[in-house]
Amino acid sequence: MIIYSVTVSVENEIAQEWLEWMKTEHLPEVMKSGCFQRHQLHRLLEPIYEPDTVTYNVMYYADSMANVEDYRNNYSPRLRHHAYMRYGQRTTAVRSVLEIL
Repeated sequence: MIIYSVTVSVENEIAQEWLEWMKTEHLPEVMKSGCFQRHQLHRLLEPIYEPDTVTYNVMYYADSMANVEDYRNNYSPRLRHHAYMRYGQRTTAVRSVLEIL
């Protein structure tokens, strides 16, 4: 099993709106890609990366690296663009890929 992990720091002023958008729009769109079996949304308590931000993490679970690549090549560019157009530089994201052993 492969985990595609996205950690996002969000300015405090927009954190609640961003969280609602994630739950109602973005996460459902990602899951509609069919590339992932499930996801988990987390709020990071520690460490605090930047003052005046809230940091969240989403772990998307995929059957294979091929599914992650499919998502990154065919779905992610549009969804990232949509997020950037909505929030600009008020969020900062770091993406990583993990393998469950």
